[in-house]
Amino acid sequence: MKSQRRRESDHFLVDAVVTDLNEVPLRFQELYSHRRANRNDRAGWWEMDRVRGMKTDKDVTRLTSALEKERGDHRVTKERLAAAIDLKGDRVGRSVLGRLLENLKLLEELLSGAVELPEATANVLRFQVEQLRSIATDLEGED
Repeated sequence: MKSQRRRESDHFLVDAVVTDLNEVPLRFQELYSHRRANRNDRAGWWEMDRVRGMKTDKDVTRLTSALEKERGDHRVTKERLAAAIDLKGDRVGRSVLGRLLENLKLLEELLSGAVELPEATANVLRFQVEQLRSIATDLEGED
């Protein structure tokens, strides 16, 4: 009965990048392309690049670097955005709250009868005033 274990010689590994193509079994050599660092580089290296879907260490490193940069940029943008919309006592937040309260007063004056408005318009403005009053109360409560 043959052993269920495979012999070590049944398995082999080929490197994705080699300096000497003769290190690669003959049947796989056609999967490699010669690369050079620059035109003056006579030796260069051989890189396996003719396998569909295969990624090299360089590909993974490039993607990892890009992902880390994107995450860092996202973190910075998120922090800047949070700082810009922070309404808890900063100058910008107080300015926004101040403008909101001023606009709320203007709308309330319009609704007081100083200007004659169609009923539909007045109803829309009343609804807007209620929403703005609720927002202003929430913002004032955060201070």
